[in-house]
Order: sequence, then C-alpha cells, then structure tokens
Amino acid sequence: MSRHRNVKQLVDDDYYDDYDDDYYDEGYDDYDDYTGGSAQVQQTKKKQSAAKKAPAPVKPKQQQQSATNNTKKDNKTSAAKGPTAPPAGFSAAAPQTKATPQSATVSAEKTTPSVTTAASGTPQAAPPPVPAILRQQQADNNSKTTNKKVPITVVVLGHVDAGKSTVTGHLLYGSSSMSGSSAGNKQGRNSTVNYAWLLDEDSKEQAHGITMDIATKQLETTNFQVVLQDAPGHAEYVPQMITGTSSADAALLTVDATDLHTALHKSGGGQLREHVYLARGLGVNQILVVFNKMDLVGWDNATQYAAMEAQLRTFLIQQVGYPASKVRCVPVSGLTGTNIFSVANKSSDDDTMKLRSWYKGPTLQEALDQFEPPIKQQQNLLEKPLRIVVSDVLDGSGTGVAVRAKVVAGWAKQGEPMVVLPVGDETTLTKLSSLHSNSVETQQKASERRLYCVAGEVIDCTVANIDAQRISTGSILARPNFRPPLASRCRAKIFVLDGITIPLIRGAQAIFHMHHLDIPCNIAVLVRTLKPDGTSVLKERPRALTKSCNAIVELQLAVPVCMEAFADCRALGRFVLRRSGDSIAVGRIEEVMLPS
Repeated sequence: MSRHRNVKQLVDDDYYDDYDDDYYDEGYDDYDDYTGGSAQVQQTKKKQSAAKKAPAPVKPKQQQQSATNNTKKDNKTSAAKGPTAPPAGFSAAAPQTKATPQSATVSAEKTTPSVTTAASGTPQAAPPPVPAILRQQQADNNSKTTNKKVPITVVVLGHVDAGKSTVTGHLLYGSSSMSGSSAGNKQGRNSTVNYAWLLDEDSKEQAHGITMDIATKQLETTNFQVVLQDAPGHAEYVPQMITGTSSADAALLTVDATDLHTALHKSGGGQLREHVYLARGLGVNQILVVFNKMDLVGWDNATQYAAMEAQLRTFLIQQVGYPASKVRCVPVSGLTGTNIFSVANKSSDDDTMKLRSWYKGPTLQEALDQFEPPIKQQQNLLEKPLRIVVSDVLDGSGTGVAVRAKVVAGWAKQGEPMVVLPVGDETTLTKLSSLHSNSVETQQKASERRLYCVAGEVIDCTVANIDAQRISTGSILARPNFRPPLASRCRAKIFVLDGITIPLIRGAQAIFHMHHLDIPCNIAVLVRTLKPDGTSVLKERPRALTKSCNAIVELQLAVPVCMEAFADCRALGRFVLRRSGDSIAVGRIEEVMLPS
C-alpha cells in the first residue's frame, strides 16, 4: 500500500510543495567539485579559458561587461553561425546553445544559484487574450446539446508481441477513415490483410515484426477526434515509448491473455509493469486494458478471464495508484476482430455468441468512446503561455520546414511570429493543419477556425525562414516575448521505482527523459526524503535513495533545456530518469534554478 500512496502523491495534480531554499550545510561544501561545479562556476571556467587566448588579460569588471555584451549578441548571430555539434552522449534532439535569454552576468566568485520559476522570475509580457472563436469552441465542447467532438490523444502500450499493432490496425481497418485502398494494400501472408502493417509501415519494422517507433494515426468516434499513438513494446525502445506517452491523455494497455505472467513480471522480461508505472508518472490518468488473443484462451472461458482481470486491476489500483473508476477492461481478438466492433455487426458469429453468454460489457470501439473527455484540462491550458513541442521533422527541402507537433499549452494562429528553442532562432508559423479535424466545425466555421491550433491538439505545420538543421524533435515553439526558462539545473520531486537494484546516491549518473529529449544528467544534491504520505519530511540530506521512496533532489543536466515548474507547465515539468537501460524514477520539476 505504501507504493500506491507514493505514486498517488507524486502525480496528484492539485498538490504543490513549497520548499525552503536554505538546505546547504557543511556536509555539501564540496558538491561543486564532486559534480563538476554549478552553472556559474562552469561559465566562469569557460570565460577564464577564453581570456587566456586574448592579447591582454581581462579584469573582473571588464569580464562582467563582456559577458553581458556577448549575451545580447548571441540571439542575433545564432542563425549565421549554424548549429553546434552536441557533446558526447547528448541526444541530437536538443541543440546546444552558447547563452540563454534568461542567463544573468555572474562574477568570478563561486555563488549559490538563485531559485526562480516562470511566476517569480523576471517579469515578462502577458500572453495575448484568447480569441472569441476559441472561447466559443470550449463552451460548445462543454455543452451536452452540441455534437462537436473533443480532441483526445491515446497511446497504445503493452509488452512486446502482445498484439498492440494488430488490435489497433484492426480497429482502424474497420473504421471509415482506414477502409478502402489505403488498408487493402497492406497485405501479409496468405493474401490477407496484415493489420499490424497499418501502423508498422517502416520496412525494418515489417521485416522484424516489431514496432520500433511511434506510429500516429487518426480515428473518429461518436464523442472524440482520436489521435492514436502506437508505442513499441520492446525493452530497447522504452525511450520512444516515453515520447508517445508524454503527450497522451489516455492509454490502451494491450495484454496477451495467453501469457500474463511474463508480461507482468520484470524477471520474465516483461515491459507491461514498466509501461504502466511510466504512464502514471507521465500524467496518463485513465487506462483501458485490452485482453488480446482471447480466441486462444477460449471465448467460453469466463473463469480465466475473471482471474486475469482481478490480478491486473489489483496491480494497477493498489500498486501503481490508478483510481478504480479510471481502470476498465475489455476482451478482444485482434486477429479475428471479435468484440472490437459493435455486437450488432457480429450477432451471427459463434465466438461473439459464446462471449456474450457471460460478458455484458462494451466492445473495444464502444469502450474507446467512453474515456473521460479532457475538456477541463484543455480549458485551463488554453489560458497559459503558448508551448508547442516538436515531435517530428517531416520535410525541410522547401522554403519552410514541415514539422509535426503537440500543442501542450496555449493557442496559436497561422502567420504568427515564433521562436524556436533552445537555439533561439525566430520564425513564422505559416501552414497549419490539425490532426484533430472536426467534421461539424469544418462545415460551419472552417475558414476561420482552421487558422488556429489549441492546447491538446496534434498539428502538422510549416515554419518559415529557418534552416532545417536548426529545428529538431524536442524543439519548443513559443512566442518571442514569452519564452520558457532555459536551464540546466532544477529541483524536483521524484518517486524511485521498485525495480531499482542499486541505490541512488549523490553524483549518480542517469539519462533525463522529457517528452522527446534524452539528456545526460547527475543527481547533484539529495535534499530530503519524504514519508509515505508524500508530504512529511522523513530525513534531511539522506545518504542514498532506495526503491519505492519519495524524495526531493537537485538535478544537473549536461546542457540547458526548456523546462518549467510542474505548476506552470505540466508537459515541461514531467520527466523520467533511466540508467543502464532501466527506468529508475519518475518525477516532476518543482523549481527551475537559474544563475543569479
């Protein structure tokens, strides 16, 4: 029960802690040397190294003035200089920059970095007011009398070979959006449709028979405009799974009904356990469990299904921390299509008749339509500063760069000026198309509404006047006068997963995963551990962190990235720590630490 309380407190969106900044003592006097130094010390070392190459020595006051001037010039010269090569071990998803707009001039002395957030930092211009057409759309979505469909992003999770792509492909094949030649051409053995190939379109994925990257497809239901993201289930591709899950509102957890034990237990190489912990930590608060391959178990085997459902519900509710009302289960066969679509269309099917003799629940298509709409969350995010996370660069051969992205906060209009972070290049948002297209709205206000994108939508857009090498997956698009903080240090609340074998100590190395980024980092300071309730202090400055514990730590990243406190922007405030191919912790950023 303690793990359940820990995870629940970690992901509880209504709880935020205020922590005292005065936690340094004699025991941590040497932590700068241990971790490579604070951000100020590292900048000072770079300036001292550059001073050695100069014709004459630079005095402290001149050094301060020079640093200030260089900071002002960086944004003007960044486009001309082109991208810089990332350091060893650093993902190309986050280009390195020399200076940040938030950086302040620092002296040669070693100082303690000040703590600030977007709310308490340097005053910035307020975002523009939300247009009337977008406010009207939100009001219409709340109204039960309108038939407008709400955008929702659903990630498909599960152990490798559980049949995620097959189930999802069959669902798409039977829908109006994928029927016809686009699906009929996807044929496998025996001249039958290979449903998995509707998502695994890459030749390498088809040759190996496994999903290697996120596949994105659209599906329309009675209540939703759904963007489905099929995540890989193999242990080697967990970073790709994190990418898809970080932008999802709900999850389809596909389970192999013939081998639940292997999928659920880490000792058997199962990824199901890791997937659900990461999904919960990344904010996916509702989950639909799809028991696949029921045709091999037997459609009349109600006893075995009931046992599997009870076991998995106990794990998801008591250990992972999902509310009981947010966990639902449905039995299907991805190969035959049994219980995927409406019962009326399968009334004469023998398998369906056997299943319906004891199962009275919905089909997969009906259960997908019963997710809780993320309307309230999208309304709150609409008022926040614009944050668009680039998920893929589609084409950079023309006059602009075509990208796919998720609007995680705020709203944007076609033709608006944007800044691409962390490189700092300014651009313009030209062509704009939402994957959550709404048929009702298309008929009524297409010309005006199509010019906008809002929080919660996945979009395809084109950005002009920028080199394709200056934008990549993980880049952030924002308005130039309201940029997110760019920092390499933060204080965060983490939950250490139960699969960890080596305790976490001060200076421990890990990979910091946030949306599409993976950055080397180290745990610079162990601030405190918390009791199982997630609020009371258990111990100040602990020596190590063991499994299933909550803790406050400071993280030092290898390079600066766009990050915000979880209270300011959830998408830029959630992260996962991984080490040696295993997920070791999930967390959220409490405070962003910027140089004085």
